[in-house]
Amino acid sequence: MDRKILVLLILGVAVASLTVGYSLGVAQRRIASSGIVKAIGIEVYADQACTVKVSEISWGTLSPGDSANRTIYVRNTGNTVVTLSMEASGWDPASASGYISLSWNLEGESLGAGSVKRADLLLTVSPSVSGVEAFSFTITIKGSG
Repeated sequence: MDRKILVLLILGVAVASLTVGYSLGVAQRRIASSGIVKAIGIEVYADQACTVKVSEISWGTLSPGDSANRTIYVRNTGNTVVTLSMEASGWDPASASGYISLSWNLEGESLGAGSVKRADLLLTVSPSVSGVEAFSFTITIKGSG
């Protein structure tokens, strides 16, 4: 048998075997899919236009029995509704937390995606405060979904 014919015959059998093997052993079906990943995010601003981010709040000098108000704006930067909460922690000195309290008007409020709400913070110093001259603490504002 001519060598060229033999090579072609072997190649033809090999290709036919691969084709039969592939069609017998593998099947595919592609399925499209899509979805939305829930993203939760909030930012805190000094202005309603949300151009100046807040990184610190100064309460100034307060006397026993005084209160101080500060206004901030909370913006939902995520894509889902969040429920707002706030906590004060890391008091220095630690005893200050027994005499000074922080509250706000948005506890438990819902904030829609892309929405902004005004938050009024109220810091109150007990009339019976003692042993606290200067103080500091961390305010944590949370948005949970």
